[in-house]
Amino acid sequence: MVEVVEIESLFNYAMKGEWREVLEAYKNNPRALEAKVTKAEDTVLHIAVYVGQTNFLTTLLENISEYVSLAILNIRNSKGNTPLHLAAELGNVEICNTIAKMEPELILCRNIEGETPLFLAAIHGAKDAFFCLHGHLQNKDDYSPCIKNNRDTILHSTISNEYFGLALQIIRLYPNLADSVNQDGFSPLHILAMKPNCFKSSTQMEFLDRMIYNSIGTKDSKAGTDDEENLPRSSHPKSVQEGARKEKKLHRFPPNWGVFIQFLILMMKALLILFGVGASWIRKIQRRKEKHMWAKQVMDELIERASLYKYEYTGRNSFAFKYDNDKENKDSHMDKGAIEKRRRVSVSPILIAAKMGVNEMVEKILDTFPVAIHDVDSDNKNVVLLAIENRQPRVYKLLTKRNLVKESAFRHIDSQGNSALHLAATYREHRPWRVPGAAMQMQWEYKWYKLVKNSMPPNFYARYNNKGQTAKQVFINTHGPLVREGRKWLSKTSDSCSLVAALVATVAFTTSTAIPGGANEETGVPVLSGQPAFKVFAMASLVALCSSVTALVLFLSILTSRFQEKDVAMDLPRKLLLGMTSLWTSIASILVSFCAGHYFIIEEGMRSSVYLIYGVTCLPVSFFVLVQLPLYLDLMLAIFRKVPQRVYKVFSH
Repeated sequence: MVEVVEIESLFNYAMKGEWREVLEAYKNNPRALEAKVTKAEDTVLHIAVYVGQTNFLTTLLENISEYVSLAILNIRNSKGNTPLHLAAELGNVEICNTIAKMEPELILCRNIEGETPLFLAAIHGAKDAFFCLHGHLQNKDDYSPCIKNNRDTILHSTISNEYFGLALQIIRLYPNLADSVNQDGFSPLHILAMKPNCFKSSTQMEFLDRMIYNSIGTKDSKAGTDDEENLPRSSHPKSVQEGARKEKKLHRFPPNWGVFIQFLILMMKALLILFGVGASWIRKIQRRKEKHMWAKQVMDELIERASLYKYEYTGRNSFAFKYDNDKENKDSHMDKGAIEKRRRVSVSPILIAAKMGVNEMVEKILDTFPVAIHDVDSDNKNVVLLAIENRQPRVYKLLTKRNLVKESAFRHIDSQGNSALHLAATYREHRPWRVPGAAMQMQWEYKWYKLVKNSMPPNFYARYNNKGQTAKQVFINTHGPLVREGRKWLSKTSDSCSLVAALVATVAFTTSTAIPGGANEETGVPVLSGQPAFKVFAMASLVALCSSVTALVLFLSILTSRFQEKDVAMDLPRKLLLGMTSLWTSIASILVSFCAGHYFIIEEGMRSSVYLIYGVTCLPVSFFVLVQLPLYLDLMLAIFRKVPQRVYKVFSH
């Protein structure tokens, strides 16, 4: 029996790192190591693992009997974790190897959540600890250490935590896990489909980021990591054919093209660093590219493994894996002939991918399983309807290129009688488009509606949904608040700009009628008509007057508009863009005319020194233009871009 005072001493020794005193306490009382010394019910061994005291643990286990060693190594804390659980979670390979070598059965111990040390190593991305524990497993065909109580597997967890390199190796070590489903009915492919930011098609990058992304290389994408060399490779015919195609494609380039590309990449990195782009930023983009690469490889493997099983089409959810429902072996290992049969999943991976905008997954699944186009969710929405409803232009563009899809899936209707056009006309609360402001959101909503309408198959007729509404009526009803918000913003912006345009027009009119130096009394010709500065003054004042009046007329036409849906979506933003362009031109021209007229009143010897002052005079206008430039560019993008550009954010399915 361990006294309370002795437990307190053990706690103090462990907190202060006085491990020799702990060994002395054990010599005085062999039961000391079994005492729980923290509120979390940790023993001294648990604390030693927490702080990485490998030498202490090794020395201790070597100097005590095997019976005592097994007893203290099996002690659990309040979460049900043994010291091996903690070592696996922290990725301490030495401690994992020491304990697993002494008692391999500890790898099968489960905590309260049903997690084994092997599971914890995988879920925390401790690759070395995972392979160490895997190597000590006595039965490599036993899948039970890979599954926790809620039926999540190590493959679910590694994909969820984005450890794609480890996930790829797990697929090759435990191939049957590719088809496993948890208690929610989700397979690893479902989990991957819920991570759109792990794929290039759903990652939004600025121009410079995209340029760096396309120019930098990644680590060896073919061989992966050193641990993969001893793992079984995929032997699917499609993988072999795809690899052969890639290899054939590489031979189209000269043999030394790779060295040349690497040299260009190195030079570009050096230039970027010289221009102030930090190396950490480049590494961040490189890690993002590597994540995209690994995620795509995991996706390919999962879909290829799924092809080993029968793809059953029922007209409702064809992408569902079949499993053996052997209740007697519920917690036993899973092998190729005895995978637990689960209930069908209500949403298939391709539907989640279409909703999230994972273009790569949609394309891969359709190429591998063409019948997946018939998958529908609980609302009877197929992949086309979900892509349209969630504003996924890239997925929609992919689907429009498939003739078979266009002839069948585009005519599908959901449980509410809504066609693809109805869903394109429906506006929801979140703003999906990559433009600020209600007016530009409305503009891209209208473009999306017209894009879907124009891409419908021939003989597509307007239909009513279950509420008796056509797509046009749905568009008007659901976009009403957006139209009102856009009208308010357009009116306020036009009102402010029209005031400035009126002031500029007044000044421009006064300037254009005033002739510097006066006119010849006999001929009426300006006295300074031959001077270059006078020509600049005359042209600038005329441009200022014309452009300011044009801007004023455009802004007034916005204020007096009817503000119908089409007006807010197309006509008014176009007028605003032209009005802002005219306003900026008039302001710049009036400044040029002022500088040209002022040039004549400067003494001859000082004229060369006033250019700097004229440049400083233009700074306020330049600052105003820079402030308004993002709005101007957004307007141009919204007007001239045919296909709207989506904001890619992770949202719940």
